[in-house]
Amino acid sequence: MGIIFAILLILKKYVMGFTINVIHSWEDNKSQDQILKQLLLISKQNQTIMAKIDELNEQVATLGTKVDELQSTVDAEQAQIQALVNTNAEVVSGLNTQIATLQQQIAEGATPDQLQAVSDNLAAIKGKVETVSADVASTVADAPVGGGEEVPPVDNGGGEQPPTEETTV
Repeated sequence: MGIIFAILLILKKYVMGFTINVIHSWEDNKSQDQILKQLLLISKQNQTIMAKIDELNEQVATLGTKVDELQSTVDAEQAQIQALVNTNAEVVSGLNTQIATLQQQIAEGATPDQLQAVSDNLAAIKGKVETVSADVASTVADAPVGGGEEVPPVDNGGGEQPPTEETTV
């Protein structure tokens, strides 16, 4: 009987060990399934993130192009403004010269040829002013600012509104 008992004891340990191994394997498979599900979820999230990154990269590229176009527009506007400033200085100088000439001619008495020369110079100055005015008018007409959009008031930091001039009678 001792031998049978020993065989049963060995058999029981073998069966128990198998049961433990089967349970352990089943738990391992269950954990592996959860890990695989999490990996699939992470992979899908990663694909979504990568798609959004690609979309954002496209938007950044589009914005970069728009910034370049805007910079070109600003550069052209600045060139027009500088030309206006230069022409304005020439016009003011020319007008001052003609004023001095007229004052001298009034004091000394002007000949018809001298008056004609002043008239011609004033006509040339007028032409410059008209050219610059047309250029400025086209610049203002092309400007995107103020296209019906209301510009919000500027906060001067103190929360108070700057004083306004009131006319008293």
